[in-house]
Amino acid sequence: MRHHIQNKISIVIPIYNELNNITILIKDLIKILNNNNFEIIVVDDGSTDGSIIEILNLCNNDHRINIIQRMNDRGLVQSIKFGIQSISGEFFIVMDGDGQHDPNDINKMLNLIKHKDLIIGDRNLKKLETITPIRKLASIICNHVINIILRTQLKDPLTGFFMGRSSILNKKFFNMNTEGFKILIDLVYSNKNKILIDEVMINFRNRKFGESKLDSRIAFSFVTQMISLSLFGLISSKFIGFSLIGITGLLVHASIFYFLINIDLSFFLSFLISTIFATFNNFFLNHFFNFVHSSGCKSKKVFIYSLTKYFLITLPGTITSIGASNFIYTEYNLGILLPAFIGITMDITFKYFLSKKWVWGNY
Repeated sequence: MRHHIQNKISIVIPIYNELNNITILIKDLIKILNNNNFEIIVVDDGSTDGSIIEILNLCNNDHRINIIQRMNDRGLVQSIKFGIQSISGEFFIVMDGDGQHDPNDINKMLNLIKHKDLIIGDRNLKKLETITPIRKLASIICNHVINIILRTQLKDPLTGFFMGRSSILNKKFFNMNTEGFKILIDLVYSNKNKILIDEVMINFRNRKFGESKLDSRIAFSFVTQMISLSLFGLISSKFIGFSLIGITGLLVHASIFYFLINIDLSFFLSFLISTIFATFNNFFLNHFFNFVHSSGCKSKKVFIYSLTKYFLITLPGTITSIGASNFIYTEYNLGILLPAFIGITMDITFKYFLSKKWVWGNY
């Protein structure tokens, strides 16, 4: 069991390209917490804007500021968990590096944590004016979904700003297979009915520099995270995402296969061509929604490189699935659907286990 320093505060801040925001935030944190024993752990997810250099210059041998640069298996939840494993304080705080979370609210949390295990910052969504109406509505709906799944009545589980005791960090939390974008959900889920939770109103500010990282990929990761939690966290959200995308590939495959087989193309050629189209469909959706976690990895160069690797690495599985389905079709006279289904299932399973590690392992 790890030991933590009594009354020490560990602040974990995940960042990706927050050059201007993170330096201001660190300076504010140092001023506000100067009379406390604290450490700041910045977890970088592959920034390309010089954020790390700026933080290093700011540190100037300040041992209270630590930087973790992650190169593999990147993503918000993974980065925060990695940072939390490095904390030495009795209390930990997680907050965004974009400057929207006000460091002054930490004092409110410190006052409440004395009698609680977890303090969650409430953005008061109904009155919040710093986000668009669409984003506000989406947050309210998602919060309701989270409360249903967690069986809680939290006001704002999507806040991203919270403080907890290090004692609530358990093996279940670190071993959970969800890979969404809000770690607070995992934390509450892993401590069901075992911890005292309170919420405090926070000042959610406008972003001064840069743009929000929220996009369709984040929405997709939220869906897969919720499905994973609904299944008690037993199935990785990555595999769930791959399976959902596999369904779209199945539809693409079936549509093209049905069309080609009905214009009297051979079973072999029909299955081969539809497999190629379905493979590209699955790669494209997985690359941009399920595996790649930073915009830098979405460049044309990375896309072409990853696509080439994907086709080469999964080629044996593609050949096997085509050969197996064609063999079953010609030798056992089982019709078209069953051989095609067997071939597609083999193809999807093979692609997931190989591509997760060898194509997108570094993203």
